[in-house]
This record gives sequence, structure tokens and C-alpha cells, in this order.
Amino acid sequence: MRHPIETTRKVRDLRKTGHSISELMTVFSLPKTTVWHYIQGTKIQQKYIKIWRSKQGGSRVRSEQAWEKAMTEAESILSDQNRNYWASVLAMLYWAEGNKKEFTFTNTNPEMLDLVIKILGNLFNTKKEDLIVTVRYFTGMDERACRNHWSNITRCPSDQIRMRLNDGGTIGRSPFGICRLRIRKSGNIFKIIQCLIKKIPNNLPSSFNG
Repeated sequence: MRHPIETTRKVRDLRKTGHSISELMTVFSLPKTTVWHYIQGTKIQQKYIKIWRSKQGGSRVRSEQAWEKAMTEAESILSDQNRNYWASVLAMLYWAEGNKKEFTFTNTNPEMLDLVIKILGNLFNTKKEDLIVTVRYFTGMDERACRNHWSNITRCPSDQIRMRLNDGGTIGRSPFGICRLRIRKSGNIFKIIQCLIKKIPNNLPSSFNG
């Protein structure tokens, strides 16, 4: 999705005044990669350099605290018999199919996307309003049919589905394209899932060690 030029300008203006990438992500509800792209070549004004540098150390501390909190929450989930199974399923699916830098789950299998969405709702109380669904469809596909298909699977209104036409000019294997699932303000969820991925292999029964 191409954001308005006004948004790009505001991101750069705030960057000049020493705003960190994480602050810009929060203010504009943009993913890290988008913010990073917008601020390329934008220099922080000299009078704000000290302010910007002072945030760097604090950011590292806050990041460490956030990861520690996520690990505690992951351990709590795994110790809960009612949530352990579904958390394990989500972690394994994400380990195989998810993005390793931010919460992004991409697949062509509708049953898998449906399952992931249901587990997210069960574990983290995510709602359809929290979902960001992007569909990449290919030349020769019916855009409306693809949109309606993934709208039914994700239970998101069709006008909430973002459509991207593949520029390669080739027809994909899936008749309805590729669906990418993201969640608004998903930093904590992403950290918890990563912690689950780290914890689960260590919690396997001794019989799994051969």
C-alpha cells in the first residue's frame, strides 16, 4: 500500500528532530521496514543529535525488558494446559512459514490461515479489526474472486483486504493468490511466539532425544 506523500513528509520531518524508528512506527502505525525506507537519506538536525543518541541506550534497555516480559508470558502459556497445545501449534507453524523479523505469516492454504487466525484470537484476543490482510494475485486471476475468497477465510470485510497484482506476469499455483497476514501493533505477540519457538524444543519429553 502506497502511503500519502504527506505521511512520508511527516515521517521525515520527525526523523530530523531526533525521533527514533520505534517512535515513528508508533506514531504512524507503520511497519519498521516502511519507516526505514522513508527515512533513508534524512539527516537528524545537529541540535537534536544528543536527544537521539540518549534514546539509543534507553531503547536497548526497553528492548531487553520487552523480551524478558515476552519470555515470562511464553512460559506462562506453556504451563497452562488449556493453552499449551494451541501455542505449540502456532509456534511450529510460524517457525516454518512466518517472517523472522516481524509478525508476518504468508501462505496459500486457506485452512492454515484460518487456523492461525483462530489461535491468535484464542491466545492473544486478536480481532478481525487487528488484522492486516494483503493478497498477491497474478495475471489471469479474477481480482474480485481472490478478494472475496480471502475475505471469507479471514472473516475480514472485503474492503479491508489489500490487493497486490504480481508484476511477474505469471500465474501462481494457487487459484486465489497468496495471502499475507499481519497484525497491528504485533511487537509483543511476535516476541512471545519467538520465545515459544525457543522454549518448546527444550520442553520435549526425554523420549524424543532418541
